[in-house]
Amino acid sequence: DPDPRPSLASLDQLARVLYVGSYSKTISPNLRVGYIAAHPALIDDLAQLKMISGLTSSAFSERLILGALTEGRWRKHLKSLRGRLAEAHETCGQRLASLGFELFHEPKAGMFLWARHPRLPDPVALSNRAALHDIMLGPGNLFSATLQPTDWMRFNVAFANDARLAAFLEAELSAT
Repeated sequence: DPDPRPSLASLDQLARVLYVGSYSKTISPNLRVGYIAAHPALIDDLAQLKMISGLTSSAFSERLILGALTEGRWRKHLKSLRGRLAEAHETCGQRLASLGFELFHEPKAGMFLWARHPRLPDPVALSNRAALHDIMLGPGNLFSATLQPTDWMRFNVAFANDARLAAFLEAELSAT
């Protein structure tokens, strides 16, 4: 969203809600460093739980993240990343709409876009056929707590502009 909304954790002032995040999408997927913002009364227990459960990240990775956050380039990087993502989101939405997909909402920003097509009612079967071409699709039922069948699909906008995906979808549509 170009205008970020307040998180539940900020609305709750961390009284009952934890804020969990990671830098794997914004800095590097190879740096498996995350964070938790919580009420001060919980921090010591959470840190101890992290240590005894073996959920430690590399000190080197943590120092790299700290450097990225404190050197002053983080905000500029994040702004650039948001701009590229918004552009990819818009392009993906336009491409899907041009193929006849119904968008769940008008694209603005974010990593994912939900869409469905009346001639492609089985996203699971479509996803299985796409996998044969090394194309990964996200059938909507995978993102449901109940795993109920749905005709919606989740597209990752960073990869949805791949020409192979467009060619695959066009071939599927012409076969129906």
